[in-house]
Amino acid sequence: VNGGLLTGVETRTLLWTKASPTSDFAAQTLDSSDGIPDLSEYDAVEIVCRYSRTDDTRIRYICDVGGSSSMYWFYYTGTDGKYTGVRSRNGVSASTTGVTFDTCSGKPGNSTTNTTNNVYIIPIEIYGIKEV
Repeated sequence: VNGGLLTGVETRTLLWTKASPTSDFAAQTLDSSDGIPDLSEYDAVEIVCRYSRTDDTRIRYICDVGGSSSMYWFYYTGTDGKYTGVRSRNGVSASTTGVTFDTCSGKPGNSTTNTTNNVYIIPIEIYGIKEV
C-alpha cells in the first residue's frame, strides 16, 4: 500500500448473493458453508441491502474485516415527509471466517421501544474489497 499511503484504488469481488432477496433475513453468520471465502485477503466487505421484502430501495454499508459496525436506515412517512423512525441491525461484523448480522429492529421516532422485524434491511449481496 505505497508506504502506508492509500492509492485510492480498490477492487471489489462479489462473494455472496442472497438466493431469495424478498425473504426475511434473521440474525446469522454467513461463512464458508454459504460460499463466503476466507476474508483474510480482503480489507473490508461491502454489504448491499434492500429496504424490505416489498421495497427494493437499496443502500450499501462497508465493514472492515476484523471490525464491526451498525446498519441504520431512517424512514419517513409518505404523506407528510416527516421522520418517523429508524430501523437498524446494531451488530454487523466481518472476520476472516465470515460476516455476522444481528436481528433487525425498528423504533418509531416517538417511541423508546425497539421491535424486532427481520423483513427490513435485508442483505442481498456481499462484496470483498481489496485496496491495491
